[in-house]
Amino acid sequence: LQVMGASHSAWKELLPVVCEDKRLVILDDSSYEEVVELATTAFVGTDKSAGEGLRWLLGPENRSSPPSSSDKTVDCVRYTVKRFTKTTFLWGCVIGCREDEGTGQLVSAALLFPPGAITDGQVLPWYRQLVLDASLYWEKSPIESNPQRFGPHAVTRARAFMSALASFHAKHASCPHWYVNVLAVHPDHQGKGLGSMLLKTVMGMAQRAQ
Repeated sequence: LQVMGASHSAWKELLPVVCEDKRLVILDDSSYEEVVELATTAFVGTDKSAGEGLRWLLGPENRSSPPSSSDKTVDCVRYTVKRFTKTTFLWGCVIGCREDEGTGQLVSAALLFPPGAITDGQVLPWYRQLVLDASLYWEKSPIESNPQRFGPHAVTRARAFMSALASFHAKHASCPHWYVNVLAVHPDHQGKGLGSMLLKTVMGMAQRAQ
């Protein structure tokens, strides 16, 4: 598990070793759309749980109440979430928490990469970027493809965000590490310890793999 390419079955074997909660499952790419909808709903948020990063990215000119009432907000979040989710299914691992001991609604998920999935300080070196762009060929950034819709400030912020994200690992975490790319909990289930449970599980995996 220290190297890229650990099989889906290997992750499934490790999960019950580090966490006995049967609601947790290792998801495969057949759950792609479900993970995208969960993370989109979580990061769009509500008036009580709107993400500060998203609020900064879109700027006050694009805010609405509740956040889910704005097509611009939902479109931006869904596009970003699709890229993160596809990246993780291709080169990482997705742990989900379902109701009813792993068979019901997906209520939280962690999208993570083990150390070997990060090469040269990057999750997406150029050759992976090509694969990702090809797999999401019809998906275009809402901000970049229609800047007039969002205004010039949103475009500037989006480019600054992506630039910082691309260099994050090389600058701040150049040593081998486990990376939780996304941690999402449905707004209706926040405050129940699901995020903490997922993080503890990832920490258990990391310790077990040493």
